[in-house]
Amino acid sequence: MIKLVLMYRKGIILLTAYCIVLSALSADPPGWTEDRRIVFLPLGGTNPRADCCGDTVHLVWQQGYMLGNIGHPEVAYKRSTDHGETWSDDVRLSVLDEIESIMPDIAVKGDTVVVVWYEYQSHIVQYRISEDGGMSFGPIDSLKAPGMGYPSVDMVADTVYLTIESYDEEGGVYFTMSTDGGHTWDSLRIIYNDTIAREPRLSVSWPDVHIVFTARDSIYRAGEIFYLGSHDGGRTWDEAIIISDQDSINSPLAFNTSWPGGTAVSWYDGKYSPYPWTGDIFVRRRNKLGQWSEIDSLTTAHRAVWSDILAERTHLHVVWEDERHDPGHNFEIYYRESPDLGITWYPEVRLTNAPYHSYRPALACGGRYLHLFWYDRRDYGNNGRSVIYYKRRDLSISTPEGYQVDIPGNISISPNPFRKHTIISFSLFSPSAHLEIYDQAGRRVFRQEYTESGQHRVVWSTERAGVYFIRLKDRTRATIQKVVALE
Repeated sequence: MIKLVLMYRKGIILLTAYCIVLSALSADPPGWTEDRRIVFLPLGGTNPRADCCGDTVHLVWQQGYMLGNIGHPEVAYKRSTDHGETWSDDVRLSVLDEIESIMPDIAVKGDTVVVVWYEYQSHIVQYRISEDGGMSFGPIDSLKAPGMGYPSVDMVADTVYLTIESYDEEGGVYFTMSTDGGHTWDSLRIIYNDTIAREPRLSVSWPDVHIVFTARDSIYRAGEIFYLGSHDGGRTWDEAIIISDQDSINSPLAFNTSWPGGTAVSWYDGKYSPYPWTGDIFVRRRNKLGQWSEIDSLTTAHRAVWSDILAERTHLHVVWEDERHDPGHNFEIYYRESPDLGITWYPEVRLTNAPYHSYRPALACGGRYLHLFWYDRRDYGNNGRSVIYYKRRDLSISTPEGYQVDIPGNISISPNPFRKHTIISFSLFSPSAHLEIYDQAGRRVFRQEYTESGQHRVVWSTERAGVYFIRLKDRTRATIQKVVALE
């Protein structure tokens, strides 16, 4: 029986599980390798992004190169063909000139590798394609549309999907696609018209295309997280909706991931933070029925910012920057995992433990490994240059029993498993609580509110066999238990 403890604040849920309790002070928790520096170029590197095809890992990042006497950012690439054990030489993909090439992204399918970035001063999106798994790249090309920036790319079969923000008078979120691996592109289409729309991110699980971005809401005029979905491969789009809480606090830097029929989004928000520049990491997911879950808060220390999120099999993985240990001087990388695509979450794990800042974590998954990249100041101090670091997790390694602890709940279910109906008994320590039941797809099938503390009992019936999650929430705590309905 899985027993989960849930703590929440102002209606935003923080899920923790008993399955893994890892030391927050360990730099190398079970299953993770030690931190490795994998770039040794003379100048600093930032903003890594990665993708995988089996055991081959492809990495791009923003690397400093000398132009005369001045360091200048360009886009660099390297790969590993043995799941991160060894790495190729660094390859510069952009032209070394006075125009900065920044914020690269990458998509991989088979031997096709597509790398996109934008030139900061000219606001033109450029790209290069490899058709031999990254051994060589074709010439630089561009989308010939000025005023563009912050590209995000994904790939399914031979089709490449791309979203871009625009700074021009018809600004907003643009979308295009290529059905021949990036050689020719459809016309750029504006799918959300607002000059304040920023930093779109794209994730595809065909025929669903999911885009999230930050834009102003119409009430508070603050930045919120918007979602745009297409369910026919990008030909038509639903109306954009706000998926973060509408308030006067900005919700920036959304990242998303997807799986067949679903998607999940992570971002940070300072709504509960007493600090001016940091907040907490929030996650929300959409199931195959198009229903959005409640917003989950993965942190409570209020010292988090940039995050990344990745789905693999039935698991969600989230990493973020967190400066709780030495505010202003030492961001570290933290991690949480959900074994059921965001319904429940294991406890947070600190992945780095070094002096100075660790920034901009990025995830990729291939074979049996989860790969993590970030840029780090540990070698040269916060005033010196940054370099790209790496570690990985072997997903085939199970959690050691010594890290498991049983946290008791306050729900009793009898019988379990059951046929037709079961009795749910529980105690309330608060006069305000509610009981909810969810199916495996994340769809809520029962909800009951309570206004009195004490003992309660519910007889719940269902005609549909399957696994369900019973969640009880009051003012101070909550529990989740699994129940199985038989045919």
